[in-house]
Amino acid sequence: MIRFSAWGHPNITALHERTLEFTKETDVTPAGDCIIGVRADYDLMKLRKFVQTHPKGRMTISAGGEQVSIHFTSNPGFLDSHELVIRKSGFSSRRTLGQHADLSAKDIPDTMRARINKNETRITITLGPWETDN
Repeated sequence: MIRFSAWGHPNITALHERTLEFTKETDVTPAGDCIIGVRADYDLMKLRKFVQTHPKGRMTISAGGEQVSIHFTSNPGFLDSHELVIRKSGFSSRRTLGQHADLSAKDIPDTMRARINKNETRITITLGPWETDN
């Protein structure tokens, strides 16, 4: 299990229909509508090892007492130390941690979206294998 943190920001809109993103940037504009957390402190090497050893992943995002889980297919080509993207599509890039996800930024509950729109909101992200019956 891997855990890291990110923080909310007043410019987070979380309205993108196909992706979600965590960035290490400290400031973002509303145009980045897939961003759901800034100042992310993930360890690239830990995430690379995860995607190379677990074909499917589950990311649990917790903020302000709320929680949502996202299931995805891991991208072993993930290699970005600054941005982490989960996509509903099969598109792959060095920024893509997961593909074929079941949720995007827009699918986050409105109450959680309201919480991550504030600077002081700490977001906890937990990443683990997605155990399936298949």
